[in-house]
Amino acid sequence: MNAVKSNFLLKPFKSLMSLFGLDAALGKGKYGLNAESSKRESYMNKNSLEQVNRIQSETFVRVVDGLNLCSTSMEIRVKILLEVANAFNQADAVNWEALSKALWSLNFDDFDYSDFEPDEVFSLGSLKLLGDKINSARLNPSVPWVVGKCVDCGASFELSYGQAQWFKTNGLYLPKRCEPCREAKRLRNAENEGIDNGSNLSANGD
Repeated sequence: MNAVKSNFLLKPFKSLMSLFGLDAALGKGKYGLNAESSKRESYMNKNSLEQVNRIQSETFVRVVDGLNLCSTSMEIRVKILLEVANAFNQADAVNWEALSKALWSLNFDDFDYSDFEPDEVFSLGSLKLLGDKINSARLNPSVPWVVGKCVDCGASFELSYGQAQWFKTNGLYLPKRCEPCREAKRLRNAENEGIDNGSNLSANGD
């Protein structure tokens, strides 16, 4: 029963109560019929709104799960999810945890953009900012594109977009070491080759 119909049915009774002065006895304020009706209507509206928000949030998660973004680059992925988030944002139905998971946990290319953390995306503004960072990294060599961790010293190291693409186009794996450790490894390899060559010469009597 909606509020209009409820008030329509109560109107004759309210007139009789007013005629006999019973409205004051039953109370019109905090505990009166008007207050109870408004309270009931407010409660129903709140529950309905919560239910709608829950359904929209569940729909958002299903939409994101159904996009199948595994084969797309981070740049394209952000653009697609930005469109989806914009569509759901007005209803406050964006599940940012699900969106961040879609960005971070899917198996994307090792040469793809990786300079961000899972908790970095938590709002429409932060998602747009990530898109801007990716675009800036593509155009500016000084902005990191890939962030790695050195297997020797444990330090973080960065590669630009151009560097990552060079490794990719030449069919090479991304480096596992920072530049100082890569240089140290090259020196060790050169020394080992020199020792091996010396041993071979001695064995041959040269």
